[in-house]
Amino acid sequence: MPEFDNLNYSWSCRIVNQLYNFGVRTVCISPGSRNTPLTLAFLEHGQYNCVSHIDERSGAFFALGVSMQTQNPVAILSTSGTATANILSAVIEASQSRIPLIVLTADRPSYLIGTGANQTIVQKDIYGYYVRSFKDLGLPLDEMNSLDSSIHNALQMATGINWNNDLVSPQGPVHLNIPFEEPLYSSDRTKDNLEIEITKQFPLSVAVEAEIEIPVSNFPIIVCGRLAVGFNTAAIIELSSYLNAPIFADPLSQLRYGEKHPNIVSTYDHFLKLQNISPDLVIRFGLKPVSKILCEKLDKWNEFSILVDQCGRFNDDCNLVLSEKIETAVEFIKSKTKSSNVAWRDTILNIDSQTRNEINNKHLNCWFEGSIAKTCFESLDDRDSFFIGNSMPIRDVDMFVMAFPKKVQTYSNRGASGIDGIVSSALGVASKSNGNILLLIGDLSFYHDMNGLLAASRYNLNLTIVVVNNSGGGIFSFLPISNEKGSSFDEFWSTSHNLDFSHTAKLYGCNYIKVDSLPSLQEALSESKKSKGINIIEAVIDINENVKQHRVISNALKQFNQS
Repeated sequence: MPEFDNLNYSWSCRIVNQLYNFGVRTVCISPGSRNTPLTLAFLEHGQYNCVSHIDERSGAFFALGVSMQTQNPVAILSTSGTATANILSAVIEASQSRIPLIVLTADRPSYLIGTGANQTIVQKDIYGYYVRSFKDLGLPLDEMNSLDSSIHNALQMATGINWNNDLVSPQGPVHLNIPFEEPLYSSDRTKDNLEIEITKQFPLSVAVEAEIEIPVSNFPIIVCGRLAVGFNTAAIIELSSYLNAPIFADPLSQLRYGEKHPNIVSTYDHFLKLQNISPDLVIRFGLKPVSKILCEKLDKWNEFSILVDQCGRFNDDCNLVLSEKIETAVEFIKSKTKSSNVAWRDTILNIDSQTRNEINNKHLNCWFEGSIAKTCFESLDDRDSFFIGNSMPIRDVDMFVMAFPKKVQTYSNRGASGIDGIVSSALGVASKSNGNILLLIGDLSFYHDMNGLLAASRYNLNLTIVVVNNSGGGIFSFLPISNEKGSSFDEFWSTSHNLDFSHTAKLYGCNYIKVDSLPSLQEALSESKKSKGINIIEAVIDINENVKQHRVISNALKQFNQS
């Protein structure tokens, strides 16, 4: 029988070295027995930022946040069995958001599957459609060339980058399943620091559509959905100026905040319901926007829409896709189009300005979720980071935090828009950020990922969390089903919880304060900048009053547009 203990360790060192040579610098490790050889290899490599997470789900979402902030692949390591299943939700989010994660799952030997052996499940393809590639590496061998090839291929799929350093396919998660035979390791193992020479392979291919024709246009608009921090937004501004095209800028576009250009529009979620806006050319950048009404309009405008995406078509139904780098795409579009009449642009900008003034001057000085979102943003400084939770927080930011020249980097788990793992993702961003970082999150979402707070205390992370506590799923109060108020609605939709989050703060050693007004929130946010660690600000909201204020604003805008 081979000496599996030393072979397991050499195999693991080879994997760890390969990952490092491809740019992986952070690994999130959850405890277990079967993953011990890999855990030792990561710890003894000496160059990794190894982060321990008791909960695999929180660890995976933390890795997601690190990758979001650094734009580099991050590894996740788990033991075998149901531990692997806990990573699925983060894998789905990474896939939809194009975030490179390297999921390493330890496993039992294949001959134990179906035998009733403890902690043994079928781990092959456990993440299904949501990984760019899956590979079972098999039991360790003395000959490691096949291992090298498997890791090279997986990492190319994760990063989407070929050997010319061009992005040729969508980034995303990959899964390497790594079985080990017992004994798992030896106490007298020899550290393997073998340098790995990466052999050049053929670049990945991506389906590129034939050259497209740009529709003749007199009324163009640009729509920017979610874009990664660091994206070249200057090219979008250049195209907007050339075409005289207004830019409908999503709060996650990295354009709404930090740019002073007058063409940026941010109140479309309000005025598209009231004004007949009829463009004849829509140029899109980034993922689909947050705004429901804007997405509905994009469906109607799809016939004359173009999506600029270097990777080609991925998870999008846009009529035409221009598969080029943004700089090349902008020059191509400029060569095929001409400037539109400034009257079209000015009409849109005037509607945006009037809508902004109506909302800011008359409706954001009372206590509701929209004013909370605006107050949170106003507390941030240039180069700070704003992580925005799903459900109502991201919608409140979209509706009530207008374009502003202060440069704030925005993050959110909008790939699949789940409410799980958001605390951990925000902490992942915080672990690599220099400035202040603020998380705006709903109470149910906070409850879903309270486990993630443990990483903050273990690694001395700094984060301010504003928890909007409306005692349940407040977003459902805007649905038609809410008209059928009663015990069933409360139990199965709004899910009132009556939790006191001060106990959560005490359990995880966080600073805590409860607020119920804009002045008290402003003061708490100001004080949080002076406190290290995790600052939890619980903002208590009456959901019925919140719905009422939304309707007041909606009705006021209707009357304003009819006058």
